Amino acid sequence: MSINTSKKIKSRIKKINMAIQLLEEKYGEIEWELRRDPMSELIYTILSQHTSDINSIRAFNNLIKKFKSFELIKDAPIEDIEAQIYTGGLAKIKASRIKEVLKIIYLDIGSFDISISLSIPAAHPTPSRSLPPNIFTNPLYLPPPSIVSCCLPNCLVLNSKT
Repeated sequence: MSINTSKKIKSRIKKINMAIQLLEEKYGEIEWELRRDPMSELIYTILSQHTSDINSIRAFNNLIKKFKSFELIKDAPIEDIEAQIYTGGLAKIKASRIKEVLKIIYLDIGSFDISISLSIPAAHPTPSRSLPPNIFTNPLYLPPPSIVSCCLPNCLVLNSKT
């Protein structure tokens, strides 16, 4: 990561923390609740691109009902994944993306646990566990930044302030 990129990230984090502080002062602290585990959230986010919630939920539920685990999805033929997510649209693209993402994650960290435990002292998030090396450099690893910014808050396990 270049120095300029690092400065940009630090600047963004500072702005985010200021926004969080202002929102907390006005509305109080938010209590985070996970909709689903982080890996499921990532797969759901891929499925939700360019489709309605009802169709992406249906596609996600079909996928999980059929395969039961991310390991089985990773090892499944693309055609079988496509068949399960057809209701979500763009099944060929999304199936190959899901399969590739699962392979990369498994190769990088040896599991499908992508949770990031955070402490938030003084409204400044600090990961207590490092991210997989390809998380920001491999274009197949995550959906576009606009989608990630919507998905990421649901993927974080937040600890109480210390």
